[in-house]
Amino acid sequence: MAHRSHDALCGYVKRDSLFLRAVVIKCQVKGGWDVSGSNYIVLGASGGIGSETCRQLRAAGSNVLLAGRNEERLAILGSELDCGHRVVDATSLEQVAECFAEANEQLGRIDGILNCVGSVLLKPAHTTSADEWHSTISTNLTSAFATGRAGYKTLRANGGAIILL
Repeated sequence: MAHRSHDALCGYVKRDSLFLRAVVIKCQVKGGWDVSGSNYIVLGASGGIGSETCRQLRAAGSNVLLAGRNEERLAILGSELDCGHRVVDATSLEQVAECFAEANEQLGRIDGILNCVGSVLLKPAHTTSADEWHSTISTNLTSAFATGRAGYKTLRANGGAIILL
């Protein structure tokens, strides 16, 4: 199958980490967004963009719950950043809702949710199977819907932000 993860496609993650760092620093310097002490959930934390986003949030003083499918990568990143992690299939509305509810209980409140989940299918439409199509749509759209649906329920009491990358 020609599915490629963000890791495989994003050789620019290190370059983009400078962008992410610049965004965080710019927001802090201008006083518009201080994330220190804030609590975030990052879905897709085991991928390239997600893991770098977690690094930048931790460097800025945030508490982060790592969520993703790859338990080994999550454990390594969790150890590196000294944060908790949870294996979650972001295409499952139930698993995402459970993850957010547990994180809210553990951390006391959630200030933001980032969805860094996604994949790209690099093949012509006429050679794409129905299963490949459904998998791509589920990864890219169902995960965003699950994040928004469960995220609203999690954030509605105290406010916060949902960011879909």
